[in-house]
Amino acid sequence: MPQITARAIVLGALTIAANFYYIVNVGQRLGIGSYVHSQFPMATFMPFVLWLFLNTALRALWPRVALSRGEMLTLFSMLWVVGTIPQLGWMTYWTSIVGAPSYFATAENQWEELFFDYLPWHVFANASPRVVDPFWFGLSEGASIPWDGWIGAIGQWLGVSMAMVVFGFCLIALFHKQWVEAEKLTFPLAQMPLDLTQGFEGKRWPELFCKPVFWIGFALVFLPILYNIATYFA
Repeated sequence: MPQITARAIVLGALTIAANFYYIVNVGQRLGIGSYVHSQFPMATFMPFVLWLFLNTALRALWPRVALSRGEMLTLFSMLWVVGTIPQLGWMTYWTSIVGAPSYFATAENQWEELFFDYLPWHVFANASPRVVDPFWFGLSEGASIPWDGWIGAIGQWLGVSMAMVVFGFCLIALFHKQWVEAEKLTFPLAQMPLDLTQGFEGKRWPELFCKPVFWIGFALVFLPILYNIATYFA
């Protein structure tokens, strides 16, 4: 029976932190694509595949420290739960809303007269140009982030965000018995990590990697992508 271990939780938390840092800096700051535009986000899949190959190497070199199948699935589950939060999954929409009203209000659209009196300003960033302008145009060289104008709004939204996450977990718990036992839903997206870790115990490679049909399907998808990458830099 797969078990959740403290080691898996610690490694999962560290992987999530590194994953968030990469996604925010590459996807958000540099604007290089999105890793969360799907029901099965690449922000979850890519780190899991890296761990899959790393664990394969550990099984060959240091079998005692290699992760078990249960620990690998724990890593995947942690990544999947929070994989859509950074970039377009959550942070882009949320931060844009927090800094939007005072920046986009102009004399032409008359936002200030139309609805500013009805806005709960405690959930928005300080309307001062010192606070809002660097968010949209970037910090000037040597300037520091004006946290004093953001920390209040961040705290307010953090509470709402946590409430939504807890609500989602509770909703899933309520429907779990109906979905699994009565309707017997298969959850095809969750089948992928199960297949990739099937037969992992006591073996160097997952069983799926030993099937020729897997590599045929992999080649049919990967080779066109590899060709496109090569021509992109040509």
